[in-house]
Amino acid sequence: MIKGLPRFIEVPEIKQKELIEIFQKNEIREIRHFVLGPPGTNIDQASHKWAKENNLFHKSKFIYCETPEKEIEEAKKIEDEKIFPVFWTCAVYYKLYKIFFENPDTAPFLIVYSMKLNRMQLCTFEEKLKQIQNGIPFHWRIASHPSPAPLLNSFKCTILLTTSNSKSAELCKKEEADLCITTEEARKKYGLVKIHEFGSPWMIFFGGTTRHGIEILKKLKAF
Repeated sequence: MIKGLPRFIEVPEIKQKELIEIFQKNEIREIRHFVLGPPGTNIDQASHKWAKENNLFHKSKFIYCETPEKEIEEAKKIEDEKIFPVFWTCAVYYKLYKIFFENPDTAPFLIVYSMKLNRMQLCTFEEKLKQIQNGIPFHWRIASHPSPAPLLNSFKCTILLTTSNSKSAELCKKEEADLCITTEEARKKYGLVKIHEFGSPWMIFFGGTTRHGIEILKKLKAF
């Protein structure tokens, strides 16, 4: 061993079913989910759906963060022995490898959950519709999170990179962008108009935890 170099945290072998059973124990008063905001992102929806499907919604609290990195930062602040921190990411997050290697004191893939994306689409606000009858003007600005941005590779428009699909919709609503890639949930929230739907492919989402969370698991798994 070389002094000063990190080591990955040791995570006990645990199946997803056993993990849910531990979460349902009274020793855990609250599962605090740190998710990508604002509300309406695919990660937000996946975390809520996972909690409901596993009968854990009643003890779940959701905290919205600007980035997955901020999620981890906030999750690491949890020290209460009855609060289990979970930070959520997605398999196509373009910085997922950095999260893994820059945070060896966490378990980024503790929870694995599969869900269809929420109707990924290209949207605008109603006032712009008349201007795209003959195609999208080349000078338009399109708001997009970096991960789905390659869907726009055939366009010559300016891409405004944002922190989430929901944030893209928010910028479009404020007319800081002419178009955006977003979800159906965010489209409805911000009153946008869909002009193209990319579809709803299956996606894998991950719920990770901190060293504090792993210590809770080790303690409760022993009972």
